[in-house]
Formats: sequence, C-alpha cells, structure tokens
Amino acid sequence: MSIATQSTYLTRITMKSSSMNIWSCGCVFGELLKGGIFLAGKSAINQAEVIFDALGIPTKDELSMMRVSSTKYREIVQMYEPDPLRKTADFNWLYEQNSSNQRERRTTVFNDKIDSSDMKQATELLRLILVYNPKQRLAGLDLLTNPYFSDLLKSSTLRFNRQVIGCLTRNDLKEVEKGDTSMTNETTE
Repeated sequence: MSIATQSTYLTRITMKSSSMNIWSCGCVFGELLKGGIFLAGKSAINQAEVIFDALGIPTKDELSMMRVSSTKYREIVQMYEPDPLRKTADFNWLYEQNSSNQRERRTTVFNDKIDSSDMKQATELLRLILVYNPKQRLAGLDLLTNPYFSDLLKSSTLRFNRQVIGCLTRNDLKEVEKGDTSMTNETTE
C-alpha cells in the first residue's frame, strides 16, 4: 500500500487535487524525518486506523470536505480500536524518542541527522500539512514561506554535506508570490 496517499477508505481515489498532493508531500516529509515508512498500514482499513491513531477520528465536517464514502467510513469506525497509549498521536514520537518508542517499529526514528530541536520544528510543520480538511492544509505560498524553510533562502546555508544550497533564492520566492504565469497565465496580483 502506498504511504503517500490517504487510504482509499478515507477519500475517493478519483479526487486528484493539489490538496491530495500536499497530503502526499506531507507523508514523504514524514518519511524523511523518520528515516523509514511513515503511517504504514497492513491493509487499506489498517492504514485508516493508523491515521486515526495519529490524527484522531475525523469529524463530520472533515469527512464532508474529504468526500468520504459514509459506508466505508462506518465500516472502519465500527472495527476501529484506538491505541490506548496514544503512542502515535500528534507525531510527538518523532522528537520524543525514548526506550518505549524505540521498541516499536512504527515509532522508531531511524534518522540520526536531525537533532531533537529541529525535529520538533519539523513535526510542527508536519501537523499543519497532515490534516483531514483539505482546505486547512498548509499549502502553496503559506507552506513555502513557513519559518521552517527560511534558512533555505539564505545564501550562507549549508547542506549536511557542507555544500551550499544553491537551488533556491529570494527571487524564486518573489516569482512564486507573483504567480507562475508560465503554467497558468495567471498571477496573484
């Protein structure tokens, strides 16, 4: 099962939009942070349960915004047994590594390149991306201008391998702010 998409039980597979792409990017970001599979389920239903453990059960409004099949949703919720220890709730386990978390594959962080302070900041960003309501997901310019990414625009910022990050500039951000006319023939002005 692909971890970069919501469970087919949680959303229609035909619903392709930028908000689905943002969800997928959030899952990939989670994998980079963890250094392993993020929100992995053994089946579509189990994956929905894993997501419920992390984000809670969606509200009626959230279900409506996701265009969820009420039949499939009821099927999952009737079988769902929440994790009583709430080990994966809010993704805190990403930066609160302890012996209990390290014993369980779903809460073990294999990435040793990110210190706990940076991991906490990254987790805060992840919480803004992985939300049920597509309209509430951090996306577009709001995502790119999030303080988490501010160092990427500094010419002095170095990668882990001590090389300069030269692919992003303040001019790139200005172009995004104006709108990408090469793709849409529209601007935000």
